[in-house]
Amino acid sequence: MVVVAVAAVLTNKGSDSRATPTTTLDPSVATAAGVASVGSKAPLFDLDGLHGGRVSLAQLRGQPVVVNFWASYCFPCRNEFATFKNATTKYRAQGLHIVGITFDDLTSDARAFAKQQHANWILADGGEGDPVGKAYGVRALPQTIFIGRQGTIIARYFGAPSAARFDSEVRRLLASA
Repeated sequence: MVVVAVAAVLTNKGSDSRATPTTTLDPSVATAAGVASVGSKAPLFDLDGLHGGRVSLAQLRGQPVVVNFWASYCFPCRNEFATFKNATTKYRAQGLHIVGITFDDLTSDARAFAKQQHANWILADGGEGDPVGKAYGVRALPQTIFIGRQGTIIARYFGAPSAARFDSEVRRLLASA
């Protein structure tokens, strides 16, 4: 059994967002077991873009994609923004696409935070009831899924990875056939 130390994030609307105790969670608590697991095909999605337009995983087929589930109230998610911004700048020419999908967040709050942070990657609204998050088995935030060129999930990460760890996963994703 693998155990990960994380800051627990409550994803229920109306919960006290100040309550973020440090706790130890089994990754299966954060992810529905067997749902969108490593080696499986990534569930397709077609969502409203946070700043207009549509965001579709099918349109990115054949390219390496990082999908990140986040919320504006999630402190570890907020910390990831600098990592994603730097990675987008560094790896865009190599075909990397990062797609941030809101999970259990108010669209207006997510949009305002992304604008404030000058997010330079693709952002989508997860929608009412978070159907895409559920299709990926997301139960807690943040979660990042690395999808290879053939649409297969090659890695899945719960929590905010360090910049070095994220960079290592991106390089592995870019090197995959």
